[in-house]
Amino acid sequence: MIAEAGLAWPFTAWFAALGIVALVGAVRARRWTERASYLAHLVMAGVMAVMPWPWAMAVPSGAWIVVFGAAAAGYVALALAGRRARAGGLRGRGHRGERLLPWYHAAMMLAMVWMAVLAGPLGEVHAGAGMNLSGGMGGMHGASLAAPTALDPAGPPVWTIAVALLLAAGFFLAAVAFLGRLRSPGAAHPARALPERVDIAFSAATALGMAAAFLVMS
Repeated sequence: MIAEAGLAWPFTAWFAALGIVALVGAVRARRWTERASYLAHLVMAGVMAVMPWPWAMAVPSGAWIVVFGAAAAGYVALALAGRRARAGGLRGRGHRGERLLPWYHAAMMLAMVWMAVLAGPLGEVHAGAGMNLSGGMGGMHGASLAAPTALDPAGPPVWTIAVALLLAAGFFLAAVAFLGRLRSPGAAHPARALPERVDIAFSAATALGMAAAFLVMS
């Protein structure tokens, strides 16, 4: 996924820092929906932090498909229930009270499922056909999704590159939207797990990290 260690280390540090914020949010959360959301983001940040390195292959891609698929289903359930649940990383004007935000979180978790599919089932199918999409979650280290290889001189299918670019653009726009909300955060609430500005900045940083990941894969 990231060819140079000089890029892999900042990528790992970025998501490790986000994981710490998510952990603090999970510990301080008072509602189970909020705690579950922060925990989902904590797992996501952890996976993204180790993804550039070969030893990330210790956990099968199928496990991440199940975990993030379940997280996405949880956010969809909240959205369909019409609850104004406080979702980790989106609160007040940043997350809470906006009906589209659970769908946004669901999309982020599904993006993680897509990464796992590329690293696992889809990667194995194309590897058998002479293509190298990723070689596992950790196998993304040292190879861009779009880079031609000895096994695949033409590179991966164009549609996988298009999906990566679409996701990168979507997360970049989400980051811009969150950054815009930093100028006018919602009113302080004593029950929230994290300060309003920290929560919104967390959302923006997470979206930027995801955008960068998919851009590198394109």
